Amino acid sequence: MLLLIFHAKLGWLPFGDTSDVTLEPGWNGPYVASVIQHAVLPVLTYVLLTCGGWLLAMKSSVVSVLGDDFILAAELRGIAPTTRMRYIGRNAILPLFTAFALSLGYMFSGAILIEDIFDYPAWATCC
Repeated sequence: MLLLIFHAKLGWLPFGDTSDVTLEPGWNGPYVASVIQHAVLPVLTYVLLTCGGWLLAMKSSVVSVLGDDFILAAELRGIAPTTRMRYIGRNAILPLFTAFALSLGYMFSGAILIEDIFDYPAWATCC
């Protein structure tokens, strides 16, 4: 869908390769801008594919932490709601660190498919 919208329909972002072949490679402005422009669609695809799962996991983690006794104790002691939200956030994020380590493997395995779809050379991501 991103390819159809941003490349085919609107023509905003280029498709294929890692940069414009007419530019001289190096740390010059046009070449760096071309590399960034060519990487936007694959990176945006990675982000959008994983964002929904992370949001749902964080929501369920927050809901489970809200039922904990220390939140009730903090509320009964009169601790401000902003401070309680900090307590909730710190405790809710802990299970997501474990999930993050597992998702790194999934991300690299999905990279092959995304690079193939966007005609992005696989050698460019490792070098």
